[in-house]
Parts: sequence; C-alpha cells; structure tokens
Amino acid sequence: MGKWIVRAVVVLLIGAGWFVYDWTRSSLQQMAEQVVYSAEQDAPGQIVSVNGRKMHVLIKGDLNADPTGAPLVLLHGFSIGAYVSWCPWADTLSDDRSLIIPDMLNFGHSERVIEPHGDLTHRGQATLLDGLLEELGLDQVDLVGRSYGGAVGTQLILDHPGRVRRVAYVGAHIYHDDDFLIQKELSRLPFGIGKAMTWKSIAGGGFVAQKCAETGEQCARQRILLIKGTVDGLHALNALEQDSRTPSDIGQVSVPSLVIWGGDDPIVPLEDGQRLAKVLDTEIKIVPGAGHW
Repeated sequence: MGKWIVRAVVVLLIGAGWFVYDWTRSSLQQMAEQVVYSAEQDAPGQIVSVNGRKMHVLIKGDLNADPTGAPLVLLHGFSIGAYVSWCPWADTLSDDRSLIIPDMLNFGHSERVIEPHGDLTHRGQATLLDGLLEELGLDQVDLVGRSYGGAVGTQLILDHPGRVRRVAYVGAHIYHDDDFLIQKELSRLPFGIGKAMTWKSIAGGGFVAQKCAETGEQCARQRILLIKGTVDGLHALNALEQDSRTPSDIGQVSVPSLVIWGGDDPIVPLEDGQRLAKVLDTEIKIVPGAGHW
C-alpha cells in the first residue's frame, strides 16, 4: 500500500508540474502577442521630462486661472493609470476646476522602469511629482490621492512642505501594507510563473479584463496594460524595498484634509478610512454601497 501511495504522489506532482509549466508558457506567449504598445503611443496628454524620466500628464483647463487659486492634482491608484482611473468624473469636474492628471512612473503613459529603483518608491514618486509641478510652473496645488496615490500624495506633502494646500484621501492605502504580502510573494515566483500570474491577474483575464468585458470591447483600462514593460514594471515595484513615510508619519500631515471611502470597499477596508480620519482629526464621507473603484 505504501508504494502505491508514493507512486500516486509522484504522478500527481509530475502532473501538477506539467500543468504549471504549460499554463506559464501559454500565458507568457499570450502576453508577448498582446503587449505591443509603447508608453507614449496614443497618449492623451503631454510627455514632460522630469529628472531624466518621461512623465505623462493630462491637463484640463488653465492652470493659472483656477477659481480657487490653485489647480487640483488627481493621483491614481495601483495598476492602471490616471485618466482612465478618474474619468468620466474628471470630465465633469473640469467644468469647475483646473486639473492636473499625472501618470506616476510605471503607470499609464509614463516611462516604464523594469528593475527595482529608488524612483519607484513612495519617496521617489513624490520627488518626480514635485519636479513635474515645478516644470509646469506651479507653486501650490490641491491634491486628491486615491488608493496607492494616497500614500504617494502623503509623501509629497511631508517631503515638500508648502507644495500641497489641501488634500482629500479616497480609499487611500495608508495602512496594512502586509495585506498585499501574499500577492507580492506570488508575483516573485521563478521560472516565469510570477510574471504569468501578474499578467493573468490584471490584463490577461483578471479584474481589469472583467471590468472591460462589461462594455463588450477592449476598453482604455486594458489598453494601457498592453504597454510594453508594464508587467515587468509591476514586478519591479513589488520587488523593491519601500521608502515611505506612511503610516508612521501620517499624523504630521497638517494641511486641511478630507477622507472619502466606499462603504463596501473590499480592497482597503472602511476601518482604515475611519482610522485615517481620526488621526487627521478630520471628517470622513462614506459612500454607501460603493467599493474600491
């Protein structure tokens, strides 16, 4: 009986290994066939050189004529990009505000960096954003940070005092970075397995593809994920040692703030938003029934 059990286990392991190999090979082949765009191709905004990096930014309205005295920066979350993350709301908002909608490094139509680099940390991204605003000739802005953008926006506020006049956090990823530990470790698996899992989890059939399927066509979200270097860029982000002032220094944010959260956010729980509002001693607006998107 013992020999049969050993043989059965060996057969199962061989079968599982073959399945993983075949799945990985076909996934990477699919990615190679579909990932065909360059970062700057069909960019809706302008490409600005900042500290040697090519940063994409979409501007709506006259930045020097915002009725409140400072334009509004909309910072996107992880894995997609700025405009597709904020539209169509940004189109409506631009009737009343001047908007700056940047793609952070490795997202949207900005440059892809496929090896871990300090520019990809919260501190590095914030430095690039500060440089972008300098290139645009702006002294001060209002800021909305959504999800991952909330952490980078906090870094900008703390590292570059006076740059941000007011801030709003929307489903901001400030706490519990270890919640994503399993996802990060899986993406690091060798022999192309991690890369295939990253591809499948976003553009190749994951949440973005499912979101796009609702429209019956390949939407702008998925189009951006078919830019060369995107999957390798996400790997680089997952692999680096983070340099961040969140959550340790979040209490040092002294500019006027507001917290906005989806009541049913499955990615960054409402409890995080309530904790953030308490630390900042500010108001929280909860949208009943809303998720992370």
